[in-house]
Amino acid sequence: MVLIDADPPRAGVASLCGLDSPHGVADVLAARRDIHEVLVRGPAGIQVAPGVWAPDRRLFRDHGPATPLSRESQPQETRPQETRPQEMRTTGIIAGTIAGNPAEDPLSERAATRLLRQLGGLGRHAEWAVLDAGQQPSLLQRRLWQAADVALMVTTPDSLAVMDAYAGFKRLSVDPPRRAPCLLVNQTQHHEQAIDAHGRIEQACRRFLGCELRFAGHVPADPRVAVAAEQRKPVVAWAAESAAATALLQIAAALLADSQNGTQGNSTEESHSGAWRGRSIVA
Repeated sequence: MVLIDADPPRAGVASLCGLDSPHGVADVLAARRDIHEVLVRGPAGIQVAPGVWAPDRRLFRDHGPATPLSRESQPQETRPQETRPQEMRTTGIIAGTIAGNPAEDPLSERAATRLLRQLGGLGRHAEWAVLDAGQQPSLLQRRLWQAADVALMVTTPDSLAVMDAYAGFKRLSVDPPRRAPCLLVNQTQHHEQAIDAHGRIEQACRRFLGCELRFAGHVPADPRVAVAAEQRKPVVAWAAESAAATALLQIAAALLADSQNGTQGNSTEESHSGAWRGRSIVA
C-alpha cells in the first residue's frame, strides 16, 4: 500500500508515521523528483510519500487578499485601526510557489496531472493508494477527488465542522467522484451522534446538490489517539486494542471491500492510468 500526503496546509502524515524526509509530494508536483524518489518506508511496510513543502513556500489565497498578520505580530505603527471580519477569513489555498522552480505553480492543472500520472505508475508496485487530500479547496484536491475510486470526507459532530463538511461537498460537487462519496464522523461520543451528523449533511446534499452521501462509519473519541500522535506512531499500531484503532480497522476493511465491489468491470480508460491496477482512496 502507498500513502500519499497531498494536503499542502496540513502536511502531517510523515510526522504521524515517525518519518523524517527532506523530499515529498511538493517535489513531484514541481517536477524536481518522481514519485519513486520521494517514497519512504513507513510503519508495517507501507510506502509513504510525505507532504514536505519548502520552508519558504508562499501559498496564495483563493481570489482574495493574503490573510494579514495577527494584531499581536504586527509592528505597532502598522496595526490597522479596525479589522473587518471578512479581511481575516482564509478562503482556501489554490496556488503556490516552491523554491527551486518558481515558474510553475505546484497546484496547477499541469502539476496535478503529473502527480496523477505518476500515481498510475505505482499500480505495478502497490495494490492500494490512499491519498490524504485534505479539505482546503484547491485544484489538486478536486482532481484527486474526481479520480478516486472511493472518496471519503472526515468531519466531527461539532456544528461548525458539519457546516464545513457540507461546504466541502458543495465545492467538490462541481467535479463529482465516480461514485457517491462517503462520510466518516470522527471523535464521537456514541453511535447516534454520528448518525445525526451524517443525516444533517446528507439531507442538505440531497436537497441542494442532488447527490447521495454514504455513511462510512464513526471513530469514537479516544485519548490514546493524541498520545499516539505525540509518540509519532499510528494509533492502529501503537494502541491496536484501543476503541479508535478498532473502529478505524473496521472502516478500512469496509471501504476496501466497497471499492472492490464498486470498481469491478471498470474499463482501462476509466482508471487513473493504463498502468494502474490498484485502487485509490481520497480522504
